[in-house]
Parts: sequence; C-alpha cells; structure tokens
Amino acid sequence: MPAVDFAPFTYFPDLLATGSEQMGYRRLSDEDKDGLIPIFGLTHRRGSPDLSDAIQLITGSAAARPFLLDLDHRPAPPPYEARNPTDPEADARRVQAEREIQERYNALLAQLLSSSDGFAAWRDVVSRFPNAIPMLQYSDLQSESRSVLRQAALLSRNGASIGVRIRRGAAEAARQVISQIISILDEPGQLLIILDCGQGRIHLPDRAAFARDTIQAILGELDVTQQSEVRAVCMSNSMLQPNHDLMRPLPNLDWRIWRSAREVFPFAFGDYGAMPRAGAQSSFVPRDWRATVTYPLPESWLIYRSPNLNDPAGWVEGSEAIISHADYAPPPDAWGAALIASAADGNIDGADSARFWTAAKVNLHLHRQIRYSAVQLSDPGGGGEDDEDGGDDG
Repeated sequence: MPAVDFAPFTYFPDLLATGSEQMGYRRLSDEDKDGLIPIFGLTHRRGSPDLSDAIQLITGSAAARPFLLDLDHRPAPPPYEARNPTDPEADARRVQAEREIQERYNALLAQLLSSSDGFAAWRDVVSRFPNAIPMLQYSDLQSESRSVLRQAALLSRNGASIGVRIRRGAAEAARQVISQIISILDEPGQLLIILDCGQGRIHLPDRAAFARDTIQAILGELDVTQQSEVRAVCMSNSMLQPNHDLMRPLPNLDWRIWRSAREVFPFAFGDYGAMPRAGAQSSFVPRDWRATVTYPLPESWLIYRSPNLNDPAGWVEGSEAIISHADYAPPPDAWGAALIASAADGNIDGADSARFWTAAKVNLHLHRQIRYSAVQLSDPGGGGEDDEDGGDDG
C-alpha cells in the first residue's frame, strides 16, 4: 500500500465504478490526473454476481497512480418483474437468473462488510490493488470500533496511508474512534478523514455544522502537536437528477457548505463528481430518455434537458443553447468541453448515447474543480461566482 502526502491535494472526488464516471475520469489529461486523488468506489455492476467488472474498471482507470479505494454499501437490487411480459416463460427465466445474481452479490457484500478479524475479507480485496489507499469499512462505527481499529492497524503498516469516511450518523462515535486510530499511526497525516455531509440542496447549515463539530471533537481528543498534522476533506453533493425542460442554471451549493465548514479547519474539497446518487440501486431500466447536456462552471452547472423523448438531436440543441448562454465561459482544454463544441457544430458522431454525455459532464466538472479548489484553498475569503446568499434550493 502506498504512503501519500495528502497535504498538497485540494480536491478529492468520489467516483463509482460505472462506465460513465470512469470514462469521464479516464479522458482527463495527465496533468489533471496528477492534480487530484480520486476515491474509486467498487459497486454492483448490472449482470455481475461479484466485483470482477468493477475491479477491472478501476484498475484500468487508476493505472499506476495512487487512489483511495472504497466500497459501495448498497446491495444489488431485486430483479425487475414486468407486469405483462410478452413472453412470460422467457421473462420468468430472466427474473430467476437475475435473482441468483442478486443473491450471490449480496452474500459477497455481506462478507466484505463483516468485521471478522479486522475486516479480513475487505483487506483481501484491497491487497489486489498495489497503488490503492484503502478506505476503512464499517457498518456501525460504535459497535465495531475494535474491529475498525484492528483494520486500521493492519492496513497502515510500514507507514501506508489510509482513509475513513464519516457520515452524519457516525459523528458521535467518530470522536473516540478516529483519535484511537491516529494514536496507532506513525504520523497523523497517514489518515485522510472524509466528512461526508451527504447530498441534496436543503439543510446546508446543519450539514456544514456536522463537519465543523465533528472535526473539532476529533481534534479535541488529540495532542496539540498532532492537530496541525490532521488531514480532512469536507465532502457533499448538491447535483440533482434533472427533471426540467430546456435550460436551467443550477448553483453548486457544495462550495457554500465547504466555506462554512472551513471556518474552523482547513478542509480540502470533495464532492461526488457532479453525479446524483440514489439511496438504493434499481434494476428498472426506463425505455424512454431525454438528451441532457451539462456544462460545469466553477460554482454552478448549465443544464439543458430536451423536451422531446428519445431524440438524439437534443444533444445538438443542448450544446447550441449552452454555448449561446450568457454564463457560458470560454471552453477549457478538456474532452467534455470539446464534445459540447463539436455537438454545437452538429456533429455527434461516436457520441450518440447518454453515457458519453454523462462522462462529458464528469470530465469537465473534474477539470474545473481541480483548478478552482486550488484557488479557493489558497484564498478562501475570495468568494466565488455564486457567493451571494441564495438560500436553500428545494
């Protein structure tokens, strides 16, 4: 496992092992990839009873670069059962096959989340990635604290770096457990603490308070000499699943949460790579779709959603609308921006499915945030493009 100095990095995006998210990352330039540390999450892939497809995706994306390796705790969904299938026998066979895949995957997930022997099954998966920085796993931080501590001790041997994600439900337990983990490390900086404020566009003050209060509680358990060496990320996600027609600018509220949290600690910035995350995975695949084009700006997104169903021309129309929008910024040197520019000229050859446009959004968002986070962390009082008080969006 690698030993990484987290201090120079300002941006830590959370990306699952999906085709679109990994495509968006892979299309970054080498300079961009060197400027961030991604958190790659192993997740269920449709039709796969194990993590082999997800492992292959992440291995191809990471190459030789260090990255944080996490595990999506959401189980595989039950198979979709059609109400009136055209071929009931064939559909019954499909449902049975998918149910077997679901059962096998969920049994594997339970094994990986087992606290037995310091989460031995998870540590075995981590060992397959020589350049991975493992994220500590747990289901309940309070009751599994001893196993989490053993997991941390074994994964951090020889000065190796580790990470831990704390969500709002684990804030109380984090104070003691994180300080115990730091006490067994050679250096506090070996551990990256990710305070995940969750997703959505409401309750921003409460979410920022979670990050502030939790880091202050953790620091309060440490010696003064250790406090300056602690590394932490304030992460949130305010990107919604679009449900509007035509153009809509959407403010990026994650920076408001970060600025409020940073009043008490020099957090790095983290988000979900502009990807909304459902609370549970679904096996339902909608037949209809709407072409959607997203152009990320430093603290907002321009989102065009075609009013027409199943119309590839929507990507051309959306790209034209974005380039003519008053808030459109000169295109940066990024693959996602080039795709929009090409479509605005009427060319969507090789990019006529939604996965390319989701990947373009992720690619351009990452490219923007690498640079913008570096500027904001060097001058946190400088404000931003959406610095006015806009309140919470529902």
